[in-house]
Amino acid sequence: MAVVALVLVGLVAACCVLKKPSQQGEGPEKDKEKDETARLAQALAVAESARTEAELTSRAKSQFVANLSHELRTPLNSILGFAAILENEMYGPLGSRRYVDYAH
Repeated sequence: MAVVALVLVGLVAACCVLKKPSQQGEGPEKDKEKDETARLAQALAVAESARTEAELTSRAKSQFVANLSHELRTPLNSILGFAAILENEMYGPLGSRRYVDYAH
């Protein structure tokens, strides 16, 4: 993200340099300026597009991780709860039929 920002700052600075009053003349210099301005505008558009795509990708990744985290936590909490029941022998000594019934 920082690299894209630096590229954008560089492109804006380059555009400012191209618009110096000393280069406002006619002829080949003016054509070069227009070509360079067009090239920089295109590069800026590509950079903005890449930034937007990176932001969308980041959001999608964050959403995926959040969903996956939830999908993993829910069954793990059940497993941990059942393990605590077994550890504390809440339904009597281990091997009792009540544990089998509870697990189903």
